[in-house]
Amino acid sequence: MTLQALADRLEIIEVCTRLHWCVDHRDWDGLDDLLADYVSFPTPAELVAPGFDPADYRRSRDEVKAAYPGLLAGLITQHLIAGHQVELAGDGAVCRAHSINVHLPERVEDGEHGESRALVQIGRASCRER
Repeated sequence: MTLQALADRLEIIEVCTRLHWCVDHRDWDGLDDLLADYVSFPTPAELVAPGFDPADYRRSRDEVKAAYPGLLAGLITQHLIAGHQVELAGDGAVCRAHSINVHLPERVEDGEHGESRALVQIGRASCRER
């Protein structure tokens, strides 16, 4: 592997890490440096649609930035990403990684003793850069 390929891999991993950081810290303007003009950004309902193809759900950077606050309203989040597998191909790349996504309600009024419940999603994250 060349020094340039190694640098490219590290830069792509950094983009994936910073994306999760921006989401958890609600830094929507920070996404400007991370997202292409158009990205694949399916909603949770679209992800489970029969015949799902991420290419069918391209949205502009501005649409993504506008959607995030509504998607995460009332939640405290922590997104952990690891195990990055970067495939370089010319001026493009694909990064696949494991992701643990913790979503907790900001306020809990459930149960006699105020017990909280968390929705924990364990899955794969995929970042593409061109």
